[in-house]
Amino acid sequence: MEKSMRTYERHVINDAVQVAIFLSLEFNLEAVLKLYSKNHGTKDYLLFNFENAELIADFIELTNSRRPAFFRRICKEGTDEEKALFLLSVIESLLLVSKTMKIRDRFSEYLNVGNGNRKTASQIHLFNYEMTKSRLSTDDMTEFLSELDIWV
Repeated sequence: MEKSMRTYERHVINDAVQVAIFLSLEFNLEAVLKLYSKNHGTKDYLLFNFENAELIADFIELTNSRRPAFFRRICKEGTDEEKALFLLSVIESLLLVSKTMKIRDRFSEYLNVGNGNRKTASQIHLFNYEMTKSRLSTDDMTEFLSELDIWV
């Protein structure tokens, strides 16, 4: 992996930790994990992520100091569950960005012009498979949140 990609990946993981700290100030770990397990992979959760994709991206772009005000503004009308799901979606998105960087590096040779058609097609199929598999896994998020020493 190029040095610059490692820097991006390290930033993304650190950012996920910062969002988890923000989440921990509002919710306890047991409630968060239960909420995530109950919702992850459901049609409603996928729709929630789809409908809020731009807000999640906007949140990710903000500095840590600007995030609380943005969060309060966009979640003013939301329930506690919706607020927690939003922050969980942000963390999950950041973890997926990190995975995407790793998967991209693994398949980068085939994502550029210059290889045989069949080999490229088979490798892009595997790339898509890895991306889908990483999206469906709850283990990474559960481990990530459980290992952080931030929960009261």
